[in-house]
Amino acid sequence: AFCQAKSEIKYVEAALVGVPTVASATDAFVHAIRPGETGFLAATADEWRDHLTALVEDGALRARIGAAARRAVYAAYLPEVAAGSLAATLGAIVARFGHAPAPGDEVATLVAGQLVRRWQEQAAATAQAERQADELRRALAQRESQRGANGAPGVAETRAAQVELLREIVERLQGSRS
Repeated sequence: AFCQAKSEIKYVEAALVGVPTVASATDAFVHAIRPGETGFLAATADEWRDHLTALVEDGALRARIGAAARRAVYAAYLPEVAAGSLAATLGAIVARFGHAPAPGDEVATLVAGQLVRRWQEQAAATAQAERQADELRRALAQRESQRGANGAPGVAETRAAQVELLREIVERLQGSRS
């Protein structure tokens, strides 16, 4: 299944410079390559060996297949050609799934409504975040201003003690290296 998801780009790139392709018979290559004319498809190890051997040993075959592949790619993949195919595909999609476009005023109203809703949601989220930050600041200030009943230090004192302890450990480690 993974190989089926690949495109024929390797064939196209090689063909653009006249190099023949031997490829696995995945959907993309089956669609792009005319076996024996613009490249080769191989399903077994024997087919790979046979096609590669023929191309290596027969320079005329290599040149003929490479030139035919190049002509085929130019005929099918140039932007001028692909644009027509893309336009037809998009037209088919619109015909099957599309609907009439909304009038300009209706589009503007819909967009404005979405923008207002998005702004209101963002404003509500910002207000909630500000309330939470205020509550955290109040709780921290209260913790800093009060020591517990058992005389436990506040956050700032605890942090300072931890930093001092780490400094002492670093100094001891540096001293033990000397």
